[in-house]
Amino acid sequence: MWIMSCNLSHRKPAMDMKLDSALIKKLRNEKHWSQDELATACGISLRTIQRIENDGSASSESLKALAAVFKLESNTLLLREDFKAYQHTQIGWTILLILLLVYGMLDYFLLLPNPARIILTVIAVLFCTLTVRVSETEILWFFGPGLIRKHEKIHDIENCSRVSNKWWWGWGIRFHPIGQWLYNVSGFDAVEIKMKSGRRFRIGTDEPNYLEQAINSALRLPVNNPNK
Repeated sequence: MWIMSCNLSHRKPAMDMKLDSALIKKLRNEKHWSQDELATACGISLRTIQRIENDGSASSESLKALAAVFKLESNTLLLREDFKAYQHTQIGWTILLILLLVYGMLDYFLLLPNPARIILTVIAVLFCTLTVRVSETEILWFFGPGLIRKHEKIHDIENCSRVSNKWWWGWGIRFHPIGQWLYNVSGFDAVEIKMKSGRRFRIGTDEPNYLEQAINSALRLPVNNPNK
């Protein structure tokens, strides 16, 4: 019995997880780390990192360590074998707060006329939310009730990455200082999308990890890779 318990205590952890090896490598490269540096940061062996980046096989302990190092939720690192459509709506608290402050100040100091009240109300309705949908073949995003919307084909996308915007770039729809269109309603997190044409744009979101994962999952589908 004692021998059996010793053998069990030294049993290697089961490789019961399948991680997104391409995403792990991408996250490592974004930090400009070598595999050895990532292994040290995670407290796991270099061989484990090499195996994960090679075929995605990992234990739950390795998954937790990687998620902690990259400051992500664990399930965002898992490989999705089957594509799952994504949709998320972010409430534009920042835009609504700014409009409320403008409304209050103008009304207090200038006795805001009815036309101005109507204009501010329309802006609030149009930009109260930002909804993003990712299907197998298309990414669609729209503000509020959907009068202002944009879409792109997945097969025209080169890649995407999580980014952070500056507060002075503002919110709404703008062509910001670094030469890209920006669509957002609140916060600073966004996903930058690079098209095969070289064009870039950013979509604001409070779920950058999930949005990036959804786009990357769609990019791997055969329908978007006809030549592979």
